[in-house]
Amino acid sequence: MIDNFSEKAKSILTALGFKINDKFTITAPIWRWPDDMTIPEDITEEVARIWWYEEIDSIPSKVPLVNQRFDGEVEMMRVIEETLVQKCNLTQVETYPRISEKMANEFNSWSDFLELQNPVNPNCPILRPTFLPQFLQIAAKNAKFFDSFWIFDTGKLWIDDDEQLSTGILLYNKSINSRAEDTLLELKGILNIVFSSLNIYGEIEYKITKLDYFHPKKQGEILINNKKVWQIWSIHPSILKSNKLPENANVCFVEFCLKNLENINIKQDTKTWKYETEQDQILWRDLSFLVDEKSDFSSLLSSISSLPEVQDLEVFDIYQWENVPVWKKSISLKIKIIWDGTMTSEAIWEIMDKAIKTAQKSWWELRW
Repeated sequence: MIDNFSEKAKSILTALGFKINDKFTITAPIWRWPDDMTIPEDITEEVARIWWYEEIDSIPSKVPLVNQRFDGEVEMMRVIEETLVQKCNLTQVETYPRISEKMANEFNSWSDFLELQNPVNPNCPILRPTFLPQFLQIAAKNAKFFDSFWIFDTGKLWIDDDEQLSTGILLYNKSINSRAEDTLLELKGILNIVFSSLNIYGEIEYKITKLDYFHPKKQGEILINNKKVWQIWSIHPSILKSNKLPENANVCFVEFCLKNLENINIKQDTKTWKYETEQDQILWRDLSFLVDEKSDFSSLLSSISSLPEVQDLEVFDIYQWENVPVWKKSISLKIKIIWDGTMTSEAIWEIMDKAIKTAQKSWWELRW
């Protein structure tokens, strides 16, 4: 059985563009490395994805899963992320909460760092006080291929021994043609959209600061109703150069603490959350179907999306290869279900069964 699996794994990886030598050392294709393929588990995932996850035995969790209590910061984070992606066309990145001492020392305004005594990665023992060093690393990689990109991330920062859930945004433009295209103005426009989505309509001001590593005339604190929210900066050319970015590029950055925004006086006298219960079930379930390779599936997606229990729907994979019949293709969907915390496995299956029957009306075949 092991030999058969090895041969199967080799054939799958070879078909995906991987190179395998006699000692079973695997080289990822250039279009998958280094950003997508970096650890052995990435290779395992590729094999499992094609082999089918159903062939892998389930292993119970070693620790109990505890639901996170739904609160104002969680709701605010969801609104901000949805706004930045759907209304502002930003790309969300994932950054780790730990940075190296070199990263921390480059920006000396955050003087009090929290250092882990036993870090997972000895090279990154500092709990980050800002997203900026990691964003500059991401920018340096992407600037080799793109003249413009806008990114953001939401996560925890540690400032003055205080853990804060925050959002960071970085805009990169290799060059601009006029002052009207200034990246800092674009960033201020994005902030206005975010504040509007959060129903914050107070007076927004920008108070000049004087930090050496930011542009001397393009940096400041953000104040709403005379209360500091956070800061906005255009990166100094010397910092861009030290991070292997073009000195004449327009790179602007902002980050804000969600707790600060929550304390701002907003338009409504009382808060009304999007979800009414203290703890909601937010579930994603996957379904795969076999369809004709020339099939247009947009109408079917609309039909499944119209089911009252389905809150969102995404196509995450379209596949034609081994285990898929000739003239067919596999379409994989993610279905989002939101409930009040009382939904059972049987109730979830009833919703999934509705989605399957809707697909079968259009001659889609469920792929097991």
